[in-house]
Order: sequence, then structure tokens, then C-alpha cells
Amino acid sequence: MIRSLCDYYDALVARGEDIPLKGYSSASVTFALVLSENGSIQDVVSLMTSSSGSTSKKQVSRNVIVPLQNKKTSGIMANFLCDAPDYFLGLANPAKYTGPKG
Repeated sequence: MIRSLCDYYDALVARGEDIPLKGYSSASVTFALVLSENGSIQDVVSLMTSSSGSTSKKQVSRNVIVPLQNKKTSGIMANFLCDAPDYFLGLANPAKYTGPKG
């Protein structure tokens, strides 16, 4: 069974499917931050795209392969390289969270 799953994964990759490697996952991403060489924010780029299969001009976020995401329950726990702006930029208000400290 494991061999069949590995073969299926290889077939999906060969077809060009966006299949995350171990340690990565797919996430819905709306914007990307462009950093300068010194690490300051240089630009904010929209990753919104037209909804496929729809005649409307509705914009939707794009699925992107990112480092594996933490499951949020409570508390402040930012994901590496991809998260909501308040987490990612350190703007979340710790007083409103009751999760584990430290």
C-alpha cells in the first residue's frame, strides 16, 4: 500500500500538480511582502487571481506551497513565512489571547 501511495505521489508530480513535499502544505495566500536587502518591507504584492470556472470578475486568493502550517487553537503562534498580518508582523494583541504563555 505504501508503494502505491508513493507511486501515486510521483504520478501527480510528473503531471505538474502542485503537491507539497514533506514539511510543506498548501495555503490560501492573498498578499506577499517584498523585502529589501536590509529586511525592510519594500512592497506589498497582491496574489489575488480571477475565480476559475466563473464568468464573474470575482478575485480569490491563490493556493501556494508554504512551510507546514501550525493548527491554531488558542494563543499567539505565527506560522513561518505565511500567516495573517497581525501574527506575521507581530501586531497581535497578546492581552486578548488566553493560550499558553512563552
